[in-house]
Amino acid sequence: ASRWVNQRVIRGPQPELVKTYRVIGRLPNGNFQTLTQVQHNIQRLCRHDIEPVEVSSLRLHIDSTHGAAEARVYEIRCYG
Repeated sequence: ASRWVNQRVIRGPQPELVKTYRVIGRLPNGNFQTLTQVQHNIQRLCRHDIEPVEVSSLRLHIDSTHGAAEARVYEIRCYG
Protein backbone atom coordinates (compact mmCIF):
# COMPACT_ATOMS: atom_id res chain seq x y z
CA ALA A 1 0.00 0.00 0.00
CA SER A 2 2.89 2.36 0.71
CA ARG A 3 4.13 2.28 -2.90
CA TRP A 4 0.63 2.96 -4.24
CA VAL A 5 0.27 5.99 -1.94
CA ASN A 6 3.74 7.37 -2.73
CA GLN A 7 3.12 7.23 -6.50
CA ARG A 8 0.24 9.68 -6.10
CA VAL A 9 1.96 12.16 -3.80
CA ILE A 10 2.68 15.55 -5.34
CA ARG A 11 6.25 16.54 -4.49
CA GLY A 12 6.55 20.29 -3.92
CA PRO A 13 3.86 22.95 -3.46
CA GLN A 14 0.34 21.50 -3.44
CA PRO A 15 -2.06 22.75 -6.16
CA GLU A 16 -4.40 24.47 -3.65
CA LEU A 17 -1.56 26.51 -2.11
CA VAL A 18 -1.82 30.26 -2.74
CA LYS A 19 1.08 31.34 -4.96
CA THR A 20 0.65 35.11 -5.36
CA TYR A 21 -1.44 37.43 -3.20
CA ARG A 22 -1.80 40.97 -1.86
CA VAL A 23 -2.99 42.29 1.50
CA ILE A 24 -4.87 45.55 0.97
CA GLY A 25 -6.07 47.96 3.65
CA ARG A 26 -8.86 50.55 3.49
CA LEU A 27 -7.56 53.88 4.77
CA PRO A 28 -9.72 56.29 6.81
CA ASN A 29 -10.25 58.45 3.68
CA GLY A 30 -11.78 55.45 1.86
CA ASN A 31 -8.86 54.76 -0.45
CA PHE A 32 -7.17 51.36 -0.60
CA GLN A 33 -3.45 50.78 -0.10
CA THR A 34 -1.46 47.60 -0.76
CA LEU A 35 0.21 46.74 2.53
CA THR A 36 2.21 43.74 1.29
CA GLN A 37 2.35 41.51 -1.75
CA VAL A 38 3.89 38.09 -2.28
CA GLN A 39 4.90 36.21 -5.42
CA HIS A 40 6.08 32.60 -5.70
CA ASN A 41 4.88 31.59 -2.22
CA ILE A 42 5.60 27.97 -1.25
CA GLN A 43 4.66 28.15 2.45
CA ARG A 44 1.35 27.22 4.07
CA LEU A 45 1.89 29.60 7.00
CA CYS A 46 2.92 33.13 6.01
CA ARG A 47 3.74 35.91 8.45
CA HIS A 48 4.31 39.54 7.52
CA ASP A 49 5.67 42.50 9.43
CA ILE A 50 3.73 45.46 8.05
CA GLU A 51 4.47 49.08 8.89
CA PRO A 52 1.77 50.39 11.26
CA VAL A 53 -1.05 52.13 9.41
CA GLU A 54 -4.63 52.90 10.41
CA VAL A 55 -7.12 50.93 8.34
CA SER A 56 -10.82 50.22 8.74
CA SER A 57 -10.68 46.86 6.94
CA LEU A 58 -8.35 44.43 5.23
CA ARG A 59 -8.72 42.55 1.96
CA LEU A 60 -6.80 39.52 0.82
CA HIS A 61 -6.60 39.48 -2.96
CA ILE A 62 -5.42 36.10 -4.28
CA ASP A 63 -3.94 36.34 -7.77
CA SER A 64 -2.98 32.69 -8.34
CA THR A 65 -2.54 29.23 -6.84
CA HIS A 66 -0.10 26.46 -7.73
CA GLY A 67 -2.67 24.94 -10.09
CA ALA A 68 -6.05 24.66 -8.36
CA ALA A 69 -9.02 26.50 -9.85
CA GLU A 70 -10.03 28.04 -6.52
CA ALA A 71 -8.22 29.06 -3.35
CA ARG A 72 -9.33 28.69 0.24
CA VAL A 73 -7.93 30.60 3.19
CA TYR A 74 -8.64 29.21 6.63
CA GLU A 75 -7.39 31.95 8.91
CA ILE A 76 -6.07 35.50 8.94
CA ARG A 77 -4.80 37.14 12.09
CA CYS A 78 -3.84 40.76 12.57
CA TYR A 79 -2.15 42.17 15.65
CA GLY A 80 -1.60 45.80 16.48
